Amino acid sequence: MRTLALLLLTAMLGFAQDKPNFTGHWELNIAKSDFAKQPARAVRYAIVHKEPELEYEVFHDAAPGTSAGKLKYVINGQEGDVSAQGNPLKYKAHWDAAVLVVETWGKFGPNEIKLIDKWETQPGGKAVMIYRHFEGPGGPQDQKLLFEKQPEK
Repeated sequence: MRTLALLLLTAMLGFAQDKPNFTGHWELNIAKSDFAKQPARAVRYAIVHKEPELEYEVFHDAAPGTSAGKLKYVINGQEGDVSAQGNPLKYKAHWDAAVLVVETWGKFGPNEIKLIDKWETQPGGKAVMIYRHFEGPGGPQDQKLLFEKQPEK
């Protein structure tokens, strides 16, 4: 009986540790990403992840050092509100094992959009692949965005 209890406890602790922490500075590797119909552009994320909250600031190299905005999610499966470049959107974020799933929808400018992002750490934790399904102008698209962790400055 003790052995079974110990095995169950060990398994439960293993599941708790399977959720990665995305905190850090991440840079998009354009060469290892697939943008579908969208043009490739350099992007960096500054992420603060304190479970159950994840906040990230987006930077584009077109305006170095200038933030394109911050997004903040509560990872609890409940519907929430987020704003992207002044556009109010709805979202739901939850864990599927060690994969962070973020669904975002609403109007971006005049267009209805829907995004489903699946964030997965790569072996070694030095990269994150975001599998993105996008629905909006131009029809459905599937992207693979590989972000590599940058050293702290």
